[in-house]
Amino acid sequence: MPRVAAERDKYVKRGDVPVILDGKAVMEVLGIPSSPLVGTAIRHLQEVHLQRGSLAFHEAVAELRR
Repeated sequence: MPRVAAERDKYVKRGDVPVILDGKAVMEVLGIPSSPLVGTAIRHLQEVHLQRGSLAFHEAVAELRR
């Protein structure tokens, strides 16, 4: 069961972790349409937040562009 939970967590936005950029902003920064990639980008920013702490807007943009 832990593997199933870990897989599911890859696709679920964490409501307890703030994100500086919403889906619309992510699409604008990356120049992409609405797709699962937007959610992946948001979850990536949430993971970065958990690892490094809160990001400023310009830091979040730079992180997405990497």
